[in-house]
Amino acid sequence: MKNNRANRHNDRGFTLSEVLLTVAILVVLFALAAVPVSKMRRELRQTELDSKAEILFQTAQNRISLVRGAVELSVARHFVYLLINPRFC
Repeated sequence: MKNNRANRHNDRGFTLSEVLLTVAILVVLFALAAVPVSKMRRELRQTELDSKAEILFQTAQNRISLVRGAVELSVARHFVYLLINPRFC
């Protein structure tokens, strides 16, 4: 009876080699998955930077258009003023 109980106790759990093999397989799988994940993160970051650069470019273009429009309007007003008041020419 005592011998039978000892055998049942030894059958529980995993051996050290089984645990090490499982850990080794997991390490290999994580290493294989890390390369595509890293590439995906890099591409996502590049897309984000491209988007921000496009927003900055559009903002600069809009600002330049506003400044040009204001200058042209100012010149046009001055020209109209000179046409109305020719003595200041």
